[in-house]
Amino acid sequence: QDFDCLDKTNPRGWTESKRTWCCKHDKIGCSWDPVKDTYDCHAGLANWKLGWSQDKMTWCCTYKMLGCLHEPPEPDGYDCQKDVLDWEKAWPQDKKTYCCKKHGVGCNDWFDCFKDKLSMWKPAKKKWC
Repeated sequence: QDFDCLDKTNPRGWTESKRTWCCKHDKIGCSWDPVKDTYDCHAGLANWKLGWSQDKMTWCCTYKMLGCLHEPPEPDGYDCQKDVLDWEKAWPQDKKTYCCKKHGVGCNDWFDCFKDKLSMWKPAKKKWC
């Protein structure tokens, strides 16, 4: 199956098969290091408000941006500016995932440099692009 690897979405949200295909064919999404999922956030997603525990709601909203009633909470201790110059070695994978998705910091070499106005870009994206 062919995938659109330039579809302006972050590779962190792609399926494993799409990441593999895009890495092999377009050299995009190759540096992905999956987070060990505490919850399957797609299981029960259609009825998440009634079917999920509070812990699952919090985890899925925070790390997968699914099942959110509002903006996801900042996880305890996830200061995305602390050790930002050495994030690859200093941060645990959960923090990398969170800070990349939420703040555009600590991402493995991927930004869409043609999306959004320059004034809306996070500092890490400005530096990369």
